[in-house]
Amino acid sequence: YLPSYYFARKPAKIGVFIDIDQTVYEGFTIVDFVHYLLALHRIHRTDLVRSMYWLFLERLHTVPHEQAVRQELMLLRGWDVGEFKHLVDRAWHEKMLTRVRYHVFALIKDHVEQGHTVVLVSEAIHPLAREFKRLFHAQALFDTKLETEVVHQHKRYTGRVTCLCYKEKKAELVSSFARRAGIDLSQSYGYGDSAGDVPFLKLVGHPIAVHPDRTLKQVAQKHGWPTVD
Repeated sequence: YLPSYYFARKPAKIGVFIDIDQTVYEGFTIVDFVHYLLALHRIHRTDLVRSMYWLFLERLHTVPHEQAVRQELMLLRGWDVGEFKHLVDRAWHEKMLTRVRYHVFALIKDHVEQGHTVVLVSEAIHPLAREFKRLFHAQALFDTKLETEVVHQHKRYTGRVTCLCYKEKKAELVSSFARRAGIDLSQSYGYGDSAGDVPFLKLVGHPIAVHPDRTLKQVAQKHGWPTVD
């Protein structure tokens, strides 16, 4: 004898895919961290100016976003990985933790209590994004990975990017994870703030714009997506 509920469809596995910068964090993590290093006199102002120069070119639409980010992150070339992680930990507790958007934190808490799978998908570099994974007890994290090399038995950053988690790459990572984890994207949720998040937001059944930029706001209005502001 097999009861009728034995044949019932198992409840869908629901994912919650969340961006970090300007979504759950007020600002840009790498910018705040670099300013923290500058305050500690751990980087030179000329390096900061060189990095900001690429941001300026991006704003003028002279260079694409991907190229600008890769050039900006060359600022980290030569940094010892262990020392870098130590400074990230200090910056997180002394400065960055206070800039978490706690009204979004409450939304994520609701998802966690419903048993949803929380996944962070962000352009933030891995050492910084990892702090948010711990804070939100996320089951997975997709972020921007930095290349390392061993120099005199010390692991150092080369300044090059091995994976830039941006736009279509975000959507690719979300789609791939959903297939592996058996997540039903049609019933899943997505939280993002910018045009760069649109590709992965379009994959989920419940996309939500959080403090959206102009482009995302237009997309959200066109498709009737809810907005958290």
